[in-house]
Amino acid sequence: GFGCWLSGVDINTQQSFEALSERAVAVVVDPIQSVKGKVVIDAFRLINPNMMVLGQEPRQTTSNLGHLTKPSIQALIHGLNRHYYSISINYRKNELEQRILLSNIFYGQLLWSHFLLVFQ
Repeated sequence: GFGCWLSGVDINTQQSFEALSERAVAVVVDPIQSVKGKVVIDAFRLINPNMMVLGQEPRQTTSNLGHLTKPSIQALIHGLNRHYYSISINYRKNELEQRILLSNIFYGQLLWSHFLLVFQ
């Protein structure tokens, strides 16, 4: 997993959603890390280039009080803090969700080991 980031196609799609609704947020899940049991989720909003020209702060005011996570190098390469910014999010898993996640990890490992046996 490379962490969460928006591709060029994702940025274009998000532009369409934000044109329809000012409150649109792109939510990205890292599938590789999530299958390994560490759910990685991030939320993004685009930076309006017109605000940058005027020298205004592009980020909307949120209830997140300075809770920023260090972006991955992959996210920076794909335009984080240039074309879009990250919004801090929190989530909880209950016991059932944790068991489902762990069973999916086991299932994924089982499939992978079967794949390796078949293609040796």
